Amino acid sequence: MLPHKSKTRFIDLLLKEEIISKDNLDEAMERQWEKRGTIEENLIQLGYLGETEIVKTLVRILGFSLFDFEETIEVGMLDLISRNTAKRYSLVPVKSDKRYIVVVMANPFDKDAISTVEQETGLKVIPIVADKSEIDKNITRLYS
Repeated sequence: MLPHKSKTRFIDLLLKEEIISKDNLDEAMERQWEKRGTIEENLIQLGYLGETEIVKTLVRILGFSLFDFEETIEVGMLDLISRNTAKRYSLVPVKSDKRYIVVVMANPFDKDAISTVEQETGLKVIPIVADKSEIDKNITRLYS
């Protein structure tokens, strides 16, 4: 979910805010060796962390904006980013102007996703966040 350097800071933040414990993290890291996946995915699968806690932390502490899929997505946005890119990175474009594109992302630190969107659109990405499951559900709905 999160690139290594940002992931380390984000995990430290989860520990500092006592959203997870050191024991939870240790168990998730041990499970990661066995089952693969990211630390966040393993924390979720072990029941120590939910998508909602991740998003709330990104919004409350790091200042990202939260997107509600009841809001309007500007006409033509889905033509700017391919369905494959949207699915690969769990993101949805919601509005743009001549220089910027606002993209709902599960992982606003994903440099590969941001770079890909900037290459596809020629616009600078402004990330906002939502639950990954909500994004994935809406990718299926919007790109059908």
